[in-house]
Amino acid sequence: MKNGLIIIDIDSFDSYIFSKIGLLEPAICIVEYNNSIPPWINYQDLEGEIFLRCSLKGFNRIGKEQGYNLVVATTTNAIFLRKELCAKHNIITCEPEESYLYEEQAKNHSMFGTTVASYMMTSYPVFVNCVQML
Repeated sequence: MKNGLIIIDIDSFDSYIFSKIGLLEPAICIVEYNNSIPPWINYQDLEGEIFLRCSLKGFNRIGKEQGYNLVVATTTNAIFLRKELCAKHNIITCEPEESYLYEEQAKNHSMFGTTVASYMMTSYPVFVNCVQML
């Protein structure tokens, strides 16, 4: 296992870089997720596409595939730790729905604005709380 910290925040293909991070095996990975996507939705843009990027749950899925556990999420960043380190140091892990800052998102109303902007810029269908906007 390698040491170190990697921060991925490039506002585009973050999820695809994270999906290959297992080759380097940093101890800690911090990635920026799209906080306008509800935490229970497992979303990741198609490879080579930039639409909504990746949800917290999508990054959690990728992290598990790469050998990482979600330990905390801020308003815009998810922090992952290697599974072996979590076990070795008894670090509590969490699921996206548990770590999402619902009150912070409600304060800045970012979900609605991003959804409307995305809908206006693309022909992709947009879903909010699993209800399609027409």
